Amino acid sequence: MSDISTKGYLDKPKDSPVTIFISGIKMIWDPTSRSFHTTGSDGKLIWFGDKAFNQQIKTYAEFGKRSGGDYFTLYFVTPSEDFVYISYKRNQLKLFTSREDLNTEIFSYDPKKRIIETEKGNMVFSLEGKNAVNQFVQDMQYYEGLKDNK
Repeated sequence: MSDISTKGYLDKPKDSPVTIFISGIKMIWDPTSRSFHTTGSDGKLIWFGDKAFNQQIKTYAEFGKRSGGDYFTLYFVTPSEDFVYISYKRNQLKLFTSREDLNTEIFSYDPKKRIIETEKGNMVFSLEGKNAVNQFVQDMQYYEGLKDNK
């Protein structure tokens, strides 16, 4: 934690199992969807993978638990208006970005190479549909609007 006082930001510890670290997001419990979701789009992306960002970034997030297991969805918009969507449910990781070249690369991988071995079994990653991404953003904007009307 000395990084914060000396540098003003936090470097990722080399032994950290955490791959995404977000700070400053406000969340509420929604009993209807049985999930926590953001009530605004403010957040700070501390690090993503091994890259430190330490900057404010538009963030929508939802975390929930269902009988089939935990799930989460994250949506980040960079200052240059690029976005990254990540959704995890039942050992499936779905990705979508605003960059068509990255989406094409993800989808072009041999299906056998889209498997990540974990302690809890294999996780498969694939490309999410644009409609699902748009629906998630609309849902989060709806929640954000509810907060503004209270």
